Amino acid sequence: VQPQSSFFEQILLAHLVDGFLGSLVTQMKPDVLYEFGCGTGQHLLRLHRQWPDLDLVGLDWAESSQRLLTKMAHKEGTSKMAAANFDFYNPDKGIEISQSGIAYTVAALEQVGSEHHHFIDFVLSKRPMLVFHVEPIAELLPDGPLESAAKAYFRARNYLEGFLDELYAREG
Repeated sequence: VQPQSSFFEQILLAHLVDGFLGSLVTQMKPDVLYEFGCGTGQHLLRLHRQWPDLDLVGLDWAESSQRLLTKMAHKEGTSKMAAANFDFYNPDKGIEISQSGIAYTVAALEQVGSEHHHFIDFVLSKRPMLVFHVEPIAELLPDGPLESAAKAYFRARNYLEGFLDELYAREG
């Protein structure tokens, strides 16, 4: 079956993220959402339009991302969307994260390979009320020829590795 849109994957991801965040915002009533590795800010823009009074912070190591998010906030006429620099390998401990906030990533941690412990340490030190990730996790793939090819691709691209095992080890 051929998708009806060439943006099918992007639309599907948007619905997935919006569904997760919509439920969390409604149930937990955070005072702020933090998207680490926000890239173009597409998720934050949709969230702002759904909850215009909710504070949103997009954190990314690319200055172009920060400029784009700042321009979007200006175009939307809001002070509720902010951008900040964030380095997954060397997080600035001075960045304030509300303990009444929710932090999340969407296909951002895949870039850090096995160096995810810096981010985990940072988030644990800040203690937001909830952290969730929508990330490709090789450890969750079953064994099989297609999955083996995907795992090999993950390794070749230095995608997220050992993240789930690290989270399980720190659980408690």
